[in-house]
Amino acid sequence: MAVLTFLKLWAFTEMMILCAGEIKHMQNIALNKACQMSSRYIIAPGRMTGECSAAINGDTNTILDLARSRSNCINNKLDDTSPFWSVDLGQEFSINTISIYGRANYTNRMGCVNVSLDGKVVKRFSNTSVWTNDRYDITVGRSGRVVNITKDCLADVYSINLCQVQVWVCEDGWYGDNCTQVCGHCAGGSVCDKINGNCTSCQTGFQLPNCTECKDGWYGENCGEVCGHCLRGNTTCDNKIGYCPSCGGAFQPPLCKEKCSAGYYGQNCKQTCGHCRVNTTCDPDNGTCTYGCSGGYKEGLCSECEDGWYGDDCTETCGHCMGGSSTCDKKYGSCSSCDGAFQPPLCKETCQDGWYGKNCLERCGHCVGGNSTCDKTSGSCPSCDGSFQLPLCKESVMPSSNDKETVSLVGPVAGAAAGCSVLFFIIGGLFVCFRKTRSRHSAGAVRSPDEISMTFGSSMATPRSENTPDITSPENTSDPSVNVYDKLHARANDNTAAYSSITLHTDSKDTTTATEYVNITSTANDKNRYKRNQGKVVRQ
Repeated sequence: MAVLTFLKLWAFTEMMILCAGEIKHMQNIALNKACQMSSRYIIAPGRMTGECSAAINGDTNTILDLARSRSNCINNKLDDTSPFWSVDLGQEFSINTISIYGRANYTNRMGCVNVSLDGKVVKRFSNTSVWTNDRYDITVGRSGRVVNITKDCLADVYSINLCQVQVWVCEDGWYGDNCTQVCGHCAGGSVCDKINGNCTSCQTGFQLPNCTECKDGWYGENCGEVCGHCLRGNTTCDNKIGYCPSCGGAFQPPLCKEKCSAGYYGQNCKQTCGHCRVNTTCDPDNGTCTYGCSGGYKEGLCSECEDGWYGDDCTETCGHCMGGSSTCDKKYGSCSSCDGAFQPPLCKETCQDGWYGKNCLERCGHCVGGNSTCDKTSGSCPSCDGSFQLPLCKESVMPSSNDKETVSLVGPVAGAAAGCSVLFFIIGGLFVCFRKTRSRHSAGAVRSPDEISMTFGSSMATPRSENTPDITSPENTSDPSVNVYDKLHARANDNTAAYSSITLHTDSKDTTTATEYVNITSTANDKNRYKRNQGKVVRQ
């Protein structure tokens, strides 16, 4: 008995595990719903089969136990020749599967049994060979409300003998055999059909019937919109909103369906048309102005000025650029270099006064009337101001050949004069020494010191007479000569110290004889004059 009980428990556990694995994402909607049956088998008071509800109470035990107060299986009367059992689900459902549990060891009584849904047979058991255990699953795959089980022939007995009926529907969001497939993206949060997964409407970017993603080239609600002209084909558009990563040609992003609007052209319509003729626009594909350009713009795209023109409206003519006017900047008009005497950068105006040459980089020379009078191209002056050479009046005039000869005589004459000066200094010194020596030998001969004056005329002179004023006298302030005093000895108490005075005459004297005077004064009271003529010194 214990072994039999164990075996029953094992079988029941295995069945529950199997059922649990198979009913994942499924729901039994027949539990405790309204039911009917044609008759009920009663053996004796207190020993009878279950009411109709016993088949939909969730108890899948297939062993009839009449000792229980509430039997777990149903059985029609044995003489009921038109037996039936039914359950009303309360509303129409998309039914996936109907599971029937027969009575253990009596599944042969399921012969001639018909299982119907809303009057349409979904399964007839002609024989019971299909029953390999106490449970049999019927795939329904359609909608219905009332499940009815009948028996129309004798199979062991006329009565229907079963223990449990389960009506399975998929949980929301699942469909298909055994509810193993996930529903698509139905619109508005609705659920798909639990048999075939169909939606009544899809979310944007998904297509009916199952609301799967749109096929390539389609997008939008129920994938009803065709993609635009996307770069690399319309298969690249977003299946929800239809946006293209980039347009394949002159179409407006993001949908790339419409051509460029007026004034734009090129891929993604990013380029602006040029200056087309008034009230016209450019070709959206290549940007050319079909009806020509306005103003001085270059034909074609009309986006830049014709050669030789510049400015916002190409109304300004280029200046005198090196290489021709076509080389000027077509926006600002500037030249890289001017062709001639014009002022950069526009090279339109001639050089300012005082400047000339290419790009006006040269400064004019010393022209008569100011440097503004020089030629703006060559820089030449009409006449030079001062000793500058034509034509540019920048370099001084070189001395003539006669001037060179005159200049060449100055050096030797100056050298000779310097030599003579040195010689006379030496003579003067010797003479002073001689007079000192003589004064020592002359008793009582006391002479007052004085100056010794030596005069060299810078030009030819005549001897002057005794009554000629002494040029060495301090009172003679009109003498143009230069006096140089050389103190020979400090003045003694006897006032006999001598001084020498040398006078170099630079004035000219009218004379017919080439003479030079040398005035030598030993003392203020004794003046001796000597005349040197033709190499001799004589006393006068």
